[in-house]
Amino acid sequence: WSGDVFGTSEIIGLVMDYPKTVTAHFRESASSAGASKNNRPQRFDLLQNFPNPFNPSTEIPVQIPEKGHVALEVWNAGGRKVRTVFSGERQPGFYREVWRGEDDEGNPVPSGVYLILLKTGDRVCGTRRAVLMK
Repeated sequence: WSGDVFGTSEIIGLVMDYPKTVTAHFRESASSAGASKNNRPQRFDLLQNFPNPFNPSTEIPVQIPEKGHVALEVWNAGGRKVRTVFSGERQPGFYREVWRGEDDEGNPVPSGVYLILLKTGDRVCGTRRAVLMK
């Protein structure tokens, strides 16, 4: 085992790559995900999507510390935006968005590596890699 888990976390899945690797995926509680005592995030954060790799959909946890315009986008390896998962005003809090492996027109995207970006204004607050396997 490598890594640490702080606070109370709910295990949501195990990926076993026999014989060398076991990857545990946890749903972080507010206390383990950078929240203050009033259960409000202290910073913008894009947590790792799960499952990953995924098919057909993946859940994307996001922390928003203050009210404002936020965008969650998916980009392909060629540098083209393929999906805006969310774009609009958000109140402070913890959110879970779902990407179903589709572009903005609802067409399925091919298997591959995608980048998930969390943006506020013109600032990128976080990036994560997602792997779609069909």
